[in-house]
Amino acid sequence: NNAPNHILFCQGLDQTITAEILTEVFMRFPGLRDVRLAPKNFAFIEYEDEFKAGNALSALHDTQVGNITLKLSYAKK
Repeated sequence: NNAPNHILFCQGLDQTITAEILTEVFMRFPGLRDVRLAPKNFAFIEYEDEFKAGNALSALHDTQVGNITLKLSYAKK
């Protein structure tokens, strides 16, 4: 994992995962600001601060969403 950051990097997504699905998953953790889906099967998930992002990362890394397993890390600063 990279150094703690308020933005998470989510990789290994497929075309069945939408920004709406990711928003639904990540909004269970307080402080969600933004979900940005990239065209190459990854997304950036932004929280208010590193602590809130860390809570989501700890709870959701390696969890199943649809047909995929979320692979999360802190985004590079």
